[in-house]
Amino acid sequence: MRDFEYQNQTELVFGRDAIGKVGGRAAAATGSRRAMLVRSGRSAWERPIRDEVVASLEEAGFSVCELEGVVPNPRLSKVREGVELARAEDVGIVIGLGGGSAIDTAKGVAAGACHDGDVWELYAGGEVTGNLPVGAVPTIAATGSEASVFSVVTNDDTLEKLGCGAPSLRPVFACMNPETTFTLPAWQTACGAADIMAHAMDTYFGDSRDVELQNMLLESVMRCVVRFAPQALATPDDYEARAQLMLAGTYAMSQQLGVGHSTNLAPHEIGENLGGLYDVTHGAILAVLEPACVRAVMEGDPERVVRFANRVFDVPVDTEDPRRTAEEGIARLGAFFRSLGLPATLAELGIDFASERERLFGRVAAWDADGEIYQRYSPEEVDRILESVAG
Repeated sequence: MRDFEYQNQTELVFGRDAIGKVGGRAAAATGSRRAMLVRSGRSAWERPIRDEVVASLEEAGFSVCELEGVVPNPRLSKVREGVELARAEDVGIVIGLGGGSAIDTAKGVAAGACHDGDVWELYAGGEVTGNLPVGAVPTIAATGSEASVFSVVTNDDTLEKLGCGAPSLRPVFACMNPETTFTLPAWQTACGAADIMAHAMDTYFGDSRDVELQNMLLESVMRCVVRFAPQALATPDDYEARAQLMLAGTYAMSQQLGVGHSTNLAPHEIGENLGGLYDVTHGAILAVLEPACVRAVMEGDPERVVRFANRVFDVPVDTEDPRRTAEEGIARLGAFFRSLGLPATLAELGIDFASERERLFGRVAAWDADGEIYQRYSPEEVDRILESVAG
Protein backbone atom coordinates (compact mmCIF):
# COMPACT_ATOMS: atom_id res chain seq x y z
CA MET A 1 0.00 0.00 0.00
CA ARG A 2 1.27 3.48 -0.89
CA ASP A 3 1.59 6.31 1.63
CA PHE A 4 -1.29 8.74 1.31
CA GLU A 5 -2.92 11.88 2.65
CA TYR A 6 -6.66 12.19 2.25
CA GLN A 7 -9.21 14.80 3.21
CA ASN A 8 -12.74 15.24 1.91
CA GLN A 9 -14.56 18.41 2.82
CA THR A 10 -17.85 17.46 1.16
CA GLU A 11 -20.83 17.19 3.49
CA LEU A 12 -23.32 14.72 2.03
CA VAL A 13 -26.93 15.69 2.73
CA PHE A 14 -28.84 12.66 1.48
CA GLY A 15 -32.55 11.86 1.36
CA ARG A 16 -35.99 12.95 0.28
CA ASP A 17 -35.77 16.37 1.96
CA ALA A 18 -32.14 17.09 1.05
CA ILE A 19 -32.71 19.83 -1.52
CA GLY A 20 -34.60 22.05 0.90
CA LYS A 21 -31.39 22.24 2.94
CA VAL A 22 -29.29 23.86 0.20
CA GLY A 23 -29.75 27.38 1.58
CA GLY A 24 -28.61 26.50 5.07
CA ARG A 25 -25.53 24.66 3.81
CA ALA A 26 -24.64 27.51 1.47
CA ALA A 27 -24.99 30.04 4.29
CA ALA A 28 -22.58 28.00 6.41
CA ALA A 29 -20.06 27.91 3.54
CA THR A 30 -19.76 31.63 2.81
CA GLY A 31 -20.30 35.01 4.42
CA SER A 32 -21.60 36.31 1.10
CA ARG A 33 -25.27 36.21 0.29
CA ARG A 34 -24.87 36.14 -3.48
CA ALA A 35 -25.05 32.72 -5.14
CA MET A 36 -24.76 31.49 -8.71
CA LEU A 37 -26.77 28.45 -9.83
CA VAL A 38 -25.27 26.55 -12.79
CA ARG A 39 -27.55 24.23 -14.77
CA SER A 40 -28.60 23.09 -18.22
CA GLY A 41 -32.02 24.75 -18.30
CA ARG A 42 -33.09 22.33 -21.04
CA SER A 43 -35.29 19.77 -19.34
CA ALA A 44 -38.78 20.26 -17.95
CA TRP A 45 -38.02 17.88 -15.06
CA GLU A 46 -35.20 20.18 -13.93
CA ARG A 47 -37.47 23.17 -13.35
CA PRO A 48 -39.18 22.05 -10.10
CA ILE A 49 -35.79 21.09 -8.64
CA ARG A 50 -34.39 24.47 -9.65
CA ASP A 51 -37.34 26.25 -8.03
CA GLU A 52 -36.83 24.33 -4.77
CA VAL A 53 -33.12 25.19 -4.73
CA VAL A 54 -33.74 28.87 -5.40
CA ALA A 55 -36.49 29.02 -2.73
CA SER A 56 -34.15 27.46 -0.19
CA LEU A 57 -31.37 29.91 -1.07
CA GLU A 58 -33.68 32.92 -0.92
CA GLU A 59 -35.08 31.80 2.42
CA ALA A 60 -31.48 31.79 3.70
CA GLY A 61 -31.02 35.37 2.50
CA PHE A 62 -29.29 34.80 -0.84
CA SER A 63 -29.84 36.62 -4.09
CA VAL A 64 -29.39 34.18 -6.97
CA CYS A 65 -28.06 34.64 -10.48
CA GLU A 66 -28.17 31.76 -12.94
CA LEU A 67 -25.89 30.36 -15.62
CA GLU A 68 -27.96 28.23 -17.98
CA GLY A 69 -27.11 26.28 -21.10
CA VAL A 70 -24.63 23.72 -19.81
CA VAL A 71 -24.39 20.77 -22.22
CA PRO A 72 -22.92 17.27 -21.97
CA ASN A 73 -19.15 17.34 -22.47
CA PRO A 74 -19.29 20.84 -20.90
CA ARG A 75 -17.75 23.66 -22.86
CA LEU A 76 -14.99 26.07 -21.97
CA SER A 77 -17.04 28.90 -23.48
CA LYS A 78 -19.76 28.37 -20.85
CA VAL A 79 -17.16 28.38 -18.06
CA ARG A 80 -15.77 31.66 -19.38
CA GLU A 81 -19.29 33.10 -19.51
CA GLY A 82 -19.82 32.03 -15.93
CA VAL A 83 -16.55 33.58 -14.77
CA GLU A 84 -17.62 36.93 -16.20
CA LEU A 85 -21.04 36.64 -14.55
CA ALA A 86 -19.55 35.64 -11.20
CA ARG A 87 -17.30 38.68 -11.18
CA ALA A 88 -20.04 41.05 -12.34
CA GLU A 89 -22.45 39.79 -9.68
CA ASP A 90 -19.82 39.52 -6.92
CA VAL A 91 -20.82 35.90 -6.35
CA GLY A 92 -19.75 34.24 -3.10
CA ILE A 93 -20.66 30.60 -3.88
CA VAL A 94 -21.27 28.61 -7.08
CA ILE A 95 -23.76 25.72 -7.03
CA GLY A 96 -24.01 23.12 -9.78
CA LEU A 97 -27.46 21.61 -10.36
CA GLY A 98 -27.67 18.54 -12.59
CA GLY A 99 -25.12 15.99 -13.69
CA GLY A 100 -21.36 16.08 -13.82
CA SER A 101 -21.41 18.65 -16.63
CA ALA A 102 -23.19 21.24 -14.50
CA ILE A 103 -21.08 20.54 -11.42
CA ASP A 104 -17.82 20.52 -13.40
CA THR A 105 -18.81 23.83 -14.99
CA ALA A 106 -19.56 25.25 -11.54
CA LYS A 107 -16.10 24.22 -10.37
CA GLY A 108 -14.50 25.83 -13.41
CA VAL A 109 -16.38 29.07 -12.75
CA ALA A 110 -15.41 28.98 -9.08
CA ALA A 111 -11.72 28.57 -9.95
CA GLY A 112 -11.73 30.97 -12.88
CA ALA A 113 -13.35 33.76 -10.85
CA CYS A 114 -10.27 33.77 -8.60
CA HIS A 115 -7.68 33.38 -11.36
CA ASP A 116 -5.91 36.37 -12.89
CA GLY A 117 -5.55 34.85 -16.37
CA ASP A 118 -7.85 32.95 -18.69
CA VAL A 119 -9.52 29.98 -17.00
CA TRP A 120 -8.24 27.59 -19.72
CA GLU A 121 -4.77 28.02 -18.24
CA LEU A 122 -5.97 26.01 -15.24
CA TYR A 123 -7.08 23.13 -17.46
CA ALA A 124 -3.90 23.23 -19.54
CA GLY A 125 -1.62 22.51 -16.60
CA GLY A 126 -1.92 25.61 -14.42
CA GLU A 127 -2.35 25.44 -10.66
CA VAL A 128 -5.60 26.30 -8.91
CA THR A 129 -4.44 28.64 -6.15
CA GLY A 130 -7.86 29.80 -4.99
CA ASN A 131 -11.54 29.42 -5.76
CA LEU A 132 -15.01 30.32 -4.59
CA PRO A 133 -16.74 27.59 -2.55
CA VAL A 134 -18.72 25.11 -4.62
CA GLY A 135 -22.00 23.40 -3.79
CA ALA A 136 -23.66 20.56 -5.67
CA VAL A 137 -27.18 19.30 -6.26
CA PRO A 138 -26.66 16.16 -8.37
CA THR A 139 -29.66 14.81 -10.26
CA ILE A 140 -28.02 11.74 -11.82
CA ALA A 141 -25.95 8.87 -10.47
CA ALA A 142 -22.85 9.00 -12.64
CA THR A 143 -19.71 11.09 -12.47
CA GLY A 144 -19.43 11.58 -8.71
CA SER A 145 -18.35 15.17 -9.38
CA GLU A 146 -20.27 16.17 -6.25
CA ALA A 147 -17.42 14.77 -4.11
CA SER A 148 -14.37 14.91 -6.38
CA VAL A 149 -11.51 17.37 -6.77
CA PHE A 150 -11.78 17.47 -10.57
CA SER A 151 -13.46 19.52 -13.27
CA VAL A 152 -13.29 18.43 -16.92
CA VAL A 153 -14.31 20.63 -19.87
CA THR A 154 -13.96 20.66 -23.65
CA ASN A 155 -12.22 23.52 -25.42
CA ASP A 156 -14.66 24.63 -28.13
CA ASP A 157 -11.85 25.61 -30.51
CA THR A 158 -9.32 22.78 -30.17
CA LEU A 159 -11.71 20.01 -29.06
CA GLU A 160 -9.28 19.12 -26.27
CA LYS A 161 -11.07 17.74 -23.24
CA LEU A 162 -8.90 18.44 -20.20
CA GLY A 163 -9.26 18.53 -16.46
CA CYS A 164 -8.08 20.66 -13.59
CA GLY A 165 -8.17 19.69 -9.97
CA ALA A 166 -7.48 20.87 -6.45
CA PRO A 167 -8.65 19.75 -2.99
CA SER A 168 -10.44 23.07 -2.58
CA LEU A 169 -12.62 22.28 -5.62
CA ARG A 170 -14.42 19.50 -3.79
CA PRO A 171 -17.91 20.82 -3.16
CA VAL A 172 -18.40 21.89 0.44
CA PHE A 173 -21.80 20.20 0.36
CA ALA A 174 -23.82 17.94 -1.90
CA CYS A 175 -27.59 17.85 -1.38
CA MET A 176 -28.75 14.56 -2.89
CA ASN A 177 -32.32 13.33 -3.30
CA PRO A 178 -32.58 10.08 -5.28
CA GLU A 179 -36.11 11.05 -6.31
CA THR A 180 -34.60 13.62 -8.69
CA THR A 181 -33.33 10.72 -10.81
CA PHE A 182 -36.74 9.04 -11.27
CA THR A 183 -37.53 10.82 -14.53
CA LEU A 184 -34.12 10.47 -16.16
CA PRO A 185 -34.20 8.92 -19.63
CA ALA A 186 -33.08 5.29 -19.59
CA TRP A 187 -30.05 6.22 -21.70
CA GLN A 188 -28.75 8.62 -19.06
CA THR A 189 -29.34 6.13 -16.27
CA ALA A 190 -27.42 3.47 -18.21
CA CYS A 191 -24.55 5.79 -19.14
CA GLY A 192 -24.31 6.90 -15.53
CA ALA A 193 -24.05 3.29 -14.38
CA ALA A 194 -21.20 2.68 -16.84
CA ASP A 195 -19.40 5.77 -15.55
CA ILE A 196 -19.66 4.56 -11.95
CA MET A 197 -18.30 1.15 -12.94
CA ALA A 198 -15.44 2.79 -14.81
CA HIS A 199 -14.45 4.99 -11.87
CA ALA A 200 -14.24 1.95 -9.62
CA MET A 201 -12.38 -0.04 -12.28
CA ASP A 202 -9.83 2.75 -12.84
CA THR A 203 -8.54 2.20 -9.33
CA TYR A 204 -9.21 -1.53 -9.10
CA PHE A 205 -6.99 -2.19 -12.12
CA GLY A 206 -4.16 0.00 -10.88
CA ASP A 207 -0.91 -1.84 -10.25
CA SER A 208 -0.75 -1.53 -6.43
CA ARG A 209 -0.40 -4.62 -4.27
CA ASP A 210 -1.42 -5.21 -0.65
CA VAL A 211 -4.56 -3.11 -1.00
CA GLU A 212 -7.06 -5.74 0.11
CA LEU A 213 -9.46 -3.40 1.91
CA GLN A 214 -9.57 -0.98 -1.00
CA ASN A 215 -10.18 -3.72 -3.53
CA MET A 216 -12.97 -5.23 -1.44
CA LEU A 217 -14.68 -1.85 -1.19
CA LEU A 218 -14.32 -1.27 -4.92
CA GLU A 219 -15.77 -4.71 -5.63
CA SER A 220 -18.76 -3.80 -3.47
CA VAL A 221 -19.37 -0.64 -5.51
CA MET A 222 -19.19 -2.59 -8.77
CA ARG A 223 -21.50 -5.33 -7.47
CA CYS A 224 -23.91 -2.61 -6.38
CA VAL A 225 -24.06 -1.20 -9.91
CA VAL A 226 -24.48 -4.64 -11.47
CA ARG A 227 -27.38 -5.35 -9.13
CA PHE A 228 -29.23 -2.05 -9.01
CA ALA A 229 -28.78 -0.49 -12.48
CA PRO A 230 -31.11 -3.03 -14.14
CA GLN A 231 -33.54 -2.56 -11.26
CA ALA A 232 -33.57 1.23 -11.75
CA LEU A 233 -34.15 0.81 -15.48
CA ALA A 234 -36.97 -1.67 -14.98
CA THR A 235 -38.67 0.40 -12.25
CA PRO A 236 -37.55 4.03 -12.60
CA ASP A 237 -39.23 5.18 -9.38
CA ASP A 238 -37.62 2.47 -7.22
CA TYR A 239 -36.22 4.73 -4.51
CA GLU A 240 -33.88 2.16 -2.99
CA ALA A 241 -32.33 1.19 -6.32
CA ARG A 242 -31.83 4.85 -7.22
CA ALA A 243 -30.40 5.63 -3.78
CA GLN A 244 -27.91 2.78 -4.00
CA LEU A 245 -26.71 3.94 -7.43
CA MET A 246 -26.47 7.57 -6.37
CA LEU A 247 -24.35 6.80 -3.33
CA ALA A 248 -22.22 4.35 -5.32
CA GLY A 249 -21.45 7.12 -7.81
CA THR A 250 -20.35 9.45 -5.03
CA TYR A 251 -18.10 6.90 -3.36
CA ALA A 252 -16.57 5.68 -6.61
CA MET A 253 -15.21 9.14 -7.42
CA SER A 254 -14.51 10.53 -3.95
CA GLN A 255 -11.04 8.88 -3.88
CA GLN A 256 -11.84 7.50 -0.44
CA LEU A 257 -11.95 3.92 -1.72
CA GLY A 258 -8.64 4.30 -3.52
CA VAL A 259 -6.37 5.69 -0.83
CA GLY A 260 -2.97 4.03 -0.98
CA HIS A 261 -3.86 2.56 -4.37
CA SER A 262 -2.55 3.50 -7.81
CA THR A 263 -5.02 4.36 -10.57
CA ASN A 264 -5.07 3.14 -14.15
CA LEU A 265 -6.37 6.24 -15.91
CA ALA A 266 -6.15 4.86 -19.44
CA PRO A 267 -9.84 4.06 -20.09
CA HIS A 268 -11.00 7.44 -18.84
CA GLU A 269 -8.29 9.38 -20.64
CA ILE A 270 -8.95 7.58 -23.92
CA GLY A 271 -12.63 8.25 -23.37
CA GLU A 272 -11.98 11.95 -22.74
CA ASN A 273 -10.11 12.15 -26.04
CA LEU A 274 -13.00 10.59 -27.91
CA GLY A 275 -15.58 12.69 -26.07
CA GLY A 276 -13.81 15.92 -26.97
CA LEU A 277 -13.35 14.99 -30.61
CA TYR A 278 -16.77 13.49 -31.31
CA ASP A 279 -19.06 14.91 -28.59
CA VAL A 280 -20.42 11.51 -27.60
CA THR A 281 -21.74 10.60 -24.16
CA HIS A 282 -18.95 9.77 -21.74
CA GLY A 283 -20.57 6.72 -20.16
CA ALA A 284 -21.33 5.25 -23.58
CA ILE A 285 -17.67 5.56 -24.58
CA LEU A 286 -16.60 3.84 -21.37
CA ALA A 287 -19.00 0.96 -21.99
CA VAL A 288 -17.20 0.38 -25.30
CA LEU A 289 -13.69 0.79 -23.91
CA GLU A 290 -13.73 -0.96 -20.54
CA PRO A 291 -13.92 -4.60 -21.68
CA ALA A 292 -11.05 -4.02 -24.11
CA CYS A 293 -8.97 -2.23 -21.48
CA VAL A 294 -9.53 -5.02 -18.97
CA ARG A 295 -8.36 -7.47 -21.62
CA ALA A 296 -5.20 -5.40 -22.02
CA VAL A 297 -4.66 -5.52 -18.25
CA MET A 298 -5.02 -9.30 -18.37
CA GLU A 299 -1.82 -9.64 -20.39
CA GLY A 300 0.28 -8.29 -17.52
CA ASP A 301 -1.88 -8.97 -14.47
CA PRO A 302 -4.14 -11.98 -15.09
CA GLU A 303 -4.67 -12.61 -11.37
CA ARG A 304 -6.39 -9.23 -10.97
CA VAL A 305 -8.79 -9.98 -13.82
CA VAL A 306 -9.54 -13.45 -12.43
CA ARG A 307 -10.39 -11.87 -9.09
CA PHE A 308 -12.61 -9.29 -10.82
CA ALA A 309 -14.50 -12.01 -12.67
CA ASN A 310 -15.00 -14.02 -9.51
CA ARG A 311 -15.77 -11.24 -7.03
CA VAL A 312 -17.87 -8.95 -9.25
CA PHE A 313 -19.61 -11.37 -11.64
CA ASP A 314 -19.51 -14.58 -9.56
CA VAL A 315 -17.57 -16.53 -12.19
CA PRO A 316 -16.23 -19.74 -10.57
CA VAL A 317 -12.44 -19.86 -10.63
CA ASP A 318 -11.15 -22.43 -13.09
CA THR A 319 -8.06 -23.68 -11.25
CA GLU A 320 -6.83 -25.63 -14.27
CA ASP A 321 -7.04 -22.66 -16.60
CA PRO A 322 -7.63 -19.37 -14.71
CA ARG A 323 -7.51 -17.47 -17.99
CA ARG A 324 -10.89 -18.95 -18.87
CA THR A 325 -12.25 -17.36 -15.70
CA ALA A 326 -10.81 -14.00 -16.73
CA GLU A 327 -12.21 -14.29 -20.25
CA GLU A 328 -15.66 -15.12 -18.88
CA GLY A 329 -15.49 -12.09 -16.57
CA ILE A 330 -14.68 -9.80 -19.49
CA ALA A 331 -17.53 -11.32 -21.49
CA ARG A 332 -19.96 -10.76 -18.62
CA LEU A 333 -18.83 -7.14 -18.27
CA GLY A 334 -19.56 -6.51 -21.94
CA ALA A 335 -22.88 -8.35 -21.70
CA PHE A 336 -23.84 -6.27 -18.65
CA PHE A 337 -23.28 -3.02 -20.53
CA ARG A 338 -25.23 -4.31 -23.53
CA SER A 339 -28.10 -5.35 -21.22
CA LEU A 340 -28.37 -1.70 -20.20
CA GLY A 341 -28.79 -0.70 -23.83
CA LEU A 342 -25.25 0.62 -24.23
CA PRO A 343 -23.03 0.27 -27.32
CA ALA A 344 -20.20 -2.22 -27.73
CA THR A 345 -18.29 -0.67 -30.65
CA LEU A 346 -17.03 2.68 -31.89
CA ALA A 347 -19.19 2.24 -34.98
CA GLU A 348 -22.28 2.23 -32.77
CA LEU A 349 -21.12 5.61 -31.45
CA GLY A 350 -20.89 6.94 -35.00
CA ILE A 351 -17.08 6.84 -35.09
CA ASP A 352 -15.54 5.38 -38.26
CA PHE A 353 -12.24 4.11 -36.88
CA ALA A 354 -10.78 3.20 -40.28
CA SER A 355 -11.08 6.73 -41.62
CA GLU A 356 -10.26 8.38 -38.29
CA ARG A 357 -7.35 6.17 -37.25
CA GLU A 358 -4.55 8.55 -38.20
CA ARG A 359 -6.23 11.49 -36.50
CA LEU A 360 -6.83 9.48 -33.35
CA PHE A 361 -3.32 8.11 -33.19
CA GLY A 362 -1.88 11.61 -33.51
CA ARG A 363 -4.05 12.85 -30.66
CA VAL A 364 -3.21 9.87 -28.46
CA ALA A 365 0.52 10.15 -29.11
CA ALA A 366 0.51 13.91 -28.41
CA TRP A 367 -1.33 13.46 -25.11
CA ASP A 368 1.07 10.74 -24.00
CA ALA A 369 4.20 12.78 -24.62
CA ASP A 370 5.39 12.36 -21.02
CA GLY A 371 4.46 8.67 -20.82
CA GLU A 372 2.16 9.23 -17.83
CA ILE A 373 -1.39 9.67 -19.06
CA TYR A 374 -2.04 6.16 -20.34
CA GLN A 375 0.23 4.51 -17.76
CA ARG A 376 0.10 0.84 -18.68
CA TYR A 377 -0.32 1.43 -22.41
CA SER A 378 1.85 2.94 -25.13
CA PRO A 379 0.17 4.94 -27.92
CA GLU A 380 0.52 1.85 -30.10
CA GLU A 381 -1.30 -0.26 -27.51
CA VAL A 382 -4.05 2.35 -27.28
CA ASP A 383 -4.34 2.13 -31.05
CA ARG A 384 -4.77 -1.64 -30.81
CA ILE A 385 -7.39 -1.25 -28.07
CA LEU A 386 -9.39 1.10 -30.31
CA GLU A 387 -9.01 -1.20 -33.30
CA SER A 388 -10.38 -4.10 -31.24
CA VAL A 389 -13.63 -2.21 -30.59
CA ALA A 390 -13.96 -0.54 -34.01
CA GLY A 391 -16.97 -2.61 -35.03
